[in-house]
Amino acid sequence: MRTPNTRARAFGIERHVDAMGRVVIPKDFMHDLHWTAGYAVQVRMVEDGILITPAPHVCQMCHHDIMEDQPLVVDGRAVCRPCAKAVAETLLVSHGR
Repeated sequence: MRTPNTRARAFGIERHVDAMGRVVIPKDFMHDLHWTAGYAVQVRMVEDGILITPAPHVCQMCHHDIMEDQPLVVDGRAVCRPCAKAVAETLLVSHGR
């Protein structure tokens, strides 16, 4: 596993907003957060900037909408029941049960 760029995390990386209002999230940040292309995020205004967090209604493993009223939350990330079941089955198989 790579060591996160501590300086970049502490001081940030300067990026420019393009004509369409887009900003590229640094690749190291994406890697450290386990975000991939197509990952759903929520963008909110805060007092002195913008906060980008995982979208609460999207499974953070398969990126599909979560239709359940109560998504499963693993390490602060919403996960749909099929993905949670697949992980549980994988864990059971890998531990010989």
